[in-house]
Amino acid sequence: VFYSSSYLFLFSYRIISLSFFFFFLMIRRPPRSTLSSSSAASDVYKRQGFPEPQPEMSWTTGWLKPSSMGEEFSAVCYFFGRDLVSKLATPRPIGLIETAVGGTPDQHWSSPEALDRCKGPNPWNWPSNFNDSVLWNGFVVPLLRTSITGAIWYQGEGNAGADGRQYNCSFQAMIQDWRAKFAEHTDGATEADFPFGWVQLNSVGSAATYRNPPNNVSGYGEYGEWAHGFPAIRLAQSHALELDKTFQAVVLDTPVASGSVHSPYKQPVGARLARRALGVAYGLHELTAVDPTAQSASTDGNTVRVQLAGVGSHGLHVSHSTRGFEVLGADQVWRSTLITSFDRESVSVGPVPTGATAVRYLWYNAPCGLQPYQCAVYARVVELGGLSGEEQTVLPLAPFVMKVTQRGHAIATRNGS
Repeated sequence: VFYSSSYLFLFSYRIISLSFFFFFLMIRRPPRSTLSSSSAASDVYKRQGFPEPQPEMSWTTGWLKPSSMGEEFSAVCYFFGRDLVSKLATPRPIGLIETAVGGTPDQHWSSPEALDRCKGPNPWNWPSNFNDSVLWNGFVVPLLRTSITGAIWYQGEGNAGADGRQYNCSFQAMIQDWRAKFAEHTDGATEADFPFGWVQLNSVGSAATYRNPPNNVSGYGEYGEWAHGFPAIRLAQSHALELDKTFQAVVLDTPVASGSVHSPYKQPVGARLARRALGVAYGLHELTAVDPTAQSASTDGNTVRVQLAGVGSHGLHVSHSTRGFEVLGADQVWRSTLITSFDRESVSVGPVPTGATAVRYLWYNAPCGLQPYQCAVYARVVELGGLSGEEQTVLPLAPFVMKVTQRGHAIATRNGS
């Protein structure tokens, strides 16, 4: 299961004996029994990973049925694969390969070349002498000769303690580097732009209280959007959607009541990933037509109107009394502002403070409380199917922050979908 781990699902398509075979590669820790066979290797792994690439390393147990894994396999990945099977027209086996280490940052999973792309003079850049790649060497390099169709990643918590602009660079650099290296090491059998998806960070900690905080986080962007914490990582993850053939599952409405980072809601996460993958990787675009995102914001009397895209034909599900929106006024205070009205493709909030300059939505670690499906704005969607345990009739509007114009339009600093 993912949590604060690095997880990647790579889904591959190749022909074996004229039959179709699909891989879904996920990053996962190897079996403990394998590690214990060499106390020296186990100690190196626990302390620092692998300082050098390990192309011949193998921890595979062969292909096993999910019921034979002894609860040692990712639930999200299983439900993701299950939902793919349910919607793909031609029956086919789905292979799932998992590799992960809990609580790790993305630099552990990045090659030296990927790290080099984020070195520079800014405070959030890696210094020129920075090195890492300790899990890339032992947990990714051995897999590079596997032909794949795509990848799904679940990670980010391990980078939330730094300036978000660091992850804004390193995550995209890692995606591009993985794509290039898998293509290179499979002699082009893996596409150089294979689909890459991820889970945007879930909620964690105490429920947000919306106490009208000041906009005084200097040095972290115009609105403090890159300050340490989950919101900045979510923003960086949404920025990565600028890369071709990428997709994101928004899941911050599936928290656990304790505030733990370990949410028990695996099925909706798998379903939202599958919905996106079915469109990007398998061409079933009708399933991805609903992808609610904020596009612009403008004043309208004493309200701010947020224009949405990707709502689809079934419209919105909106809770007027649920908090989530904040508007920045001339006094540089983020005022919690309730929804006053909505139509098929927009939401209005108000009354807004004097001199409104910006609006943001869900900009906290746990912005929708600690119960599932309690955010303010959702797009209605047709279920993937009759599978059990999934909340598939709505998809949440993702966090965003954007400028507000006077009866005009402003593009979001970035929204997530």
